[in-house]
Amino acid sequence: SLGERRMYDLEVAIPTHNYILANGIITSNSHAGAYGYNSFITAYLKANYPEEFIVCALNLAAEDRYFERDKNGAPPGVKELEKEAARMGITILKRNINECTLDYRITRKKDVASGIPRSEIQPAIHCKGLSHRAAEDIVANRPYKSVRDFAEKTNPTFVDAEAAEALCDVKFFGTSKEKFMREFKTIR
Repeated sequence: SLGERRMYDLEVAIPTHNYILANGIITSNSHAGAYGYNSFITAYLKANYPEEFIVCALNLAAEDRYFERDKNGAPPGVKELEKEAARMGITILKRNINECTLDYRITRKKDVASGIPRSEIQPAIHCKGLSHRAAEDIVANRPYKSVRDFAEKTNPTFVDAEAAEALCDVKFFGTSKEKFMREFKTIR
């Protein structure tokens, strides 16, 4: 809208640090410098510490509870990061209720001299439909030998049928969802 408004003067004391864009907006290159610095550090970490970089990025993406999850229960970015890990020669292991923890973690680092051809990352237990409290309860009461063991060891206040279904949807158990849920609901 046209008219007068209170505005802030974006110009800095050194004229060579100001750029006037085609639309008349003044910008400062210090902002671009800050982004450049962050990009450099990120690229350095990814190139020199690839496993740590991917695990950190996955944990940040998995903890992002403010966005809707995709149809597989993953937060935005997790699938893309898992694909990037594969492109970098890092294996994301299969989800396993007895091995996954609250965070992604490195289980093996590539060491060709020791016969380890690829690094391996264990995924986190988080998924769509599973609360953080339910995830904590599941991890705290492991291991589980059967559906009955899982149903009896976990707290029904946190790990209900919806949570169990969520885990089945992303293949945390080695059985079909229908079979698992039928037995789970019979026990509970």
